[in-house]
Amino acid sequence: MWMSNRRYFPLSAGDHANRIDLIFKVHGLEHAENYFKTIPKQKKVYQTYGALLKCYAEEKSIEKAESLFNIMKQLNMLTSFPYNILISLYSRTGQHEKVESMFTEMKEKGIRCDAFTDTILLNVYADSLNIPKMEEVLGRIKKFNAVDFYKYAIAARAYVKVKARVKALDKLKKAEKLIPKKNNRYAWGFLVTLYAETGDKDEMYRIWNTYKLSLDKASNSMYMCMISGLLKFDDVEGAEALFMEWKSQLTVYDVRIPKLLVSAYREKGLLSKAECFMNEAVQSGDMISSSIWGQLADGYFEANQIPKAVEMMKAVKAEKTWWKLSHEKVNAGLKYFEEEKDVKGAEEFVSLVQKQSPLSREVYHSLMRIYMIAGVPLSGVLERMKADGFDVDEETDRILEESSQNQAKS
Repeated sequence: MWMSNRRYFPLSAGDHANRIDLIFKVHGLEHAENYFKTIPKQKKVYQTYGALLKCYAEEKSIEKAESLFNIMKQLNMLTSFPYNILISLYSRTGQHEKVESMFTEMKEKGIRCDAFTDTILLNVYADSLNIPKMEEVLGRIKKFNAVDFYKYAIAARAYVKVKARVKALDKLKKAEKLIPKKNNRYAWGFLVTLYAETGDKDEMYRIWNTYKLSLDKASNSMYMCMISGLLKFDDVEGAEALFMEWKSQLTVYDVRIPKLLVSAYREKGLLSKAECFMNEAVQSGDMISSSIWGQLADGYFEANQIPKAVEMMKAVKAEKTWWKLSHEKVNAGLKYFEEEKDVKGAEEFVSLVQKQSPLSREVYHSLMRIYMIAGVPLSGVLERMKADGFDVDEETDRILEESSQNQAKS
């Protein structure tokens, strides 16, 4: 850059465009805009305007992008490139009606769609389930022999969503014939997932077996796709068998895979089975995510097995998980210990809750009621509540008054 600054080499419009892109990536949009202002007027051409427009699109700065696009329009700089940038921006921000408007404008101005335009349009129409428009774009792509695996896959996914099973299966067959030779793991996983969603278990297994023949060892992500697919068919035994196959040959442990089975057990109410599965995994030295124990705790709460839920909570390391006990489940736990008059159990439960987030006034009040019903003095809980920044309110006074009356009666 120092050589150009000292005028040894004058910068071309393309050089300025590259600098805009680099400055944006390193320093941000404002610096890129400031640099654009310093570019000589004769170098402010299609490339430099396009580079700044691309920055606006990446920043999702819609108003600035539209304003610059209109300037380019006035300067007669429009090709498919700036249209594609705006169409892509509108697509990413969910403004599908503007996508249609831009496409119509392109046709009216005689600006030909390129492969990028058609790919964006295909995605937009597929996502919005506008099947006639999607088929129109796909037909145009096929006409120019530009169709590939991903375009058929996009169409197949849309057909699955609208329950057009026959058309979905047709596109999946066509997509399979165009699977890329390299970096194709996503493609195989997509087919497994889509066949599961169409309800075709035989085809799902066929794809899985074909995939496994094509390489030495199946990837973790493919096992995830296949196990998820089997669980869609309610085939827990098949999923378990595949899990054991995965475990027998794994090189990199992926906690998401056992999580699939635990979630399935929980949904079916097979909580004891899920717990045994987890304990066996721990004994085998497997890494188990804290969030999985949390999910199991949720299952026991939902089954109103509070002591078991608390037991599962003990295995959760709060600092290593996104899992948090919901407000409703905290209340359910406190209600259980109140009914049982179990101060020790309540304190243990509250200490586990406190590891996730600070105790609320409501939790302290519930704890005070448990102490009161069990005939234990409330002073200790009251002091802890005050230490946490909660003053005595009407509900606190009511509980204290009721506790005093109970003690007087006894």
